[in-house]
Amino acid sequence: MLAFILSWRYFTRKRVAIAAIMAIALIVMMVTIVLNVMSGLVNEVRGKNHKWSGDIVISRSSLVGFDHYDEFTQILNDCNYILAVTPIISAFGITSDNIPAMVYGIEPSTFTSVCAPGKLLNSETLNMTPENCYAGKYFFDYYCYPGMNLNITFPGLNYRGLLAGPEAGQNQSFICADSYRTGMPDVDNCIYLDFNKLQQLTWMAGQDNHPPRTHQLRVKLQPNTNIEHAQQQINTLWQNFVSEMDKTNSASLLKDVKIQTWYQDRRTTIAPLENEKNMMTLVFAIIAVVCSFIIFAIFHMIVLDKRRDIGIIKSFGGSHAMLARTYLYFGILIGLIGTSIGAAIGITFVTHTNQIQEYLYAKTGFMLWPPDLYSIDRIPDIVIPSETTAICLAAILFSVLGAVAPAILAARQKPVDSLR
Repeated sequence: MLAFILSWRYFTRKRVAIAAIMAIALIVMMVTIVLNVMSGLVNEVRGKNHKWSGDIVISRSSLVGFDHYDEFTQILNDCNYILAVTPIISAFGITSDNIPAMVYGIEPSTFTSVCAPGKLLNSETLNMTPENCYAGKYFFDYYCYPGMNLNITFPGLNYRGLLAGPEAGQNQSFICADSYRTGMPDVDNCIYLDFNKLQQLTWMAGQDNHPPRTHQLRVKLQPNTNIEHAQQQINTLWQNFVSEMDKTNSASLLKDVKIQTWYQDRRTTIAPLENEKNMMTLVFAIIAVVCSFIIFAIFHMIVLDKRRDIGIIKSFGGSHAMLARTYLYFGILIGLIGTSIGAAIGITFVTHTNQIQEYLYAKTGFMLWPPDLYSIDRIPDIVIPSETTAICLAAILFSVLGAVAPAILAARQKPVDSLR
């Protein structure tokens, strides 16, 4: 009890403790704001990629693609843990203005059951026909408009990877029906076409006396299905399927097909933002360590200033442990109060981030988180309890660590030396 009373007296009498409280509060506030917003952005990017990719992606890293996908689709549809399967062709095209474009061939009926096509500008659902196309927001804003005839040329490849002829895909015109926005820059710079039409234009519909081919099969699992377990089961089905097709001419197109989860397939687009969050976490961890040295310096000053008081306490029977607890309680008090203030301000800022940005933009024209840069409609303003709790506990821990050495120094002082 005496140790707590002394620590509270030091806390109320020593103005230098305010500096330590302000340092902790400032760091906790900054870390709470940045990590909660960054975590919200990472979760939003993951969610968008998950919706667009489905749960499992079966693909081959080749422009040629793979065949016999219809037979394997039937096998997948017979599995009770699979909800839907859709084939997708991903091809490169060149417009009449010599603009390169990534084009996806989709079956609207199955694609919308597996993936999210994005928010359409003027319509509610995809109305895909062989004559029209849908352009991503960025491609649409710069290169086309509703009702425009968009001419695209595709190089046709046979199953051996050779050009199928100059007539393949020449002078194909499509009416731009609408634009879509997924919030993913790479997808929003692409074009959707009818699957069967694009399959013909890229020479993948069997024109080379070979079974029709596709580049991907995307799978939507039943709710509450473990994705990793389903990936293993689908991989087993695929290996058995490849063994059955081993005697066909297309065996070479099937052996290097990958069975990936949505995260593995879209890892390259998610990783930069995750790395940015990890780097910022590391930077703030280093700042927190610096803060612990500030607390150490403040406590060391207090111990040196109170050497006579320590000698008097020890001469009246004060124990080493009691003196050590006094300064540890002092560190805990500073950590708790500084963390509470910083967390309160940080949480308030996070939950009102969009209002603050709107106010700053109205007054100064400055945008803290530009929507075009981060492909978001609103700044994530949800506080993540687990991360906020971890930040607060870490701040208190560093405060205690900063007080450990001065507490030991105070406990080890001899009364005679202190009073002399």
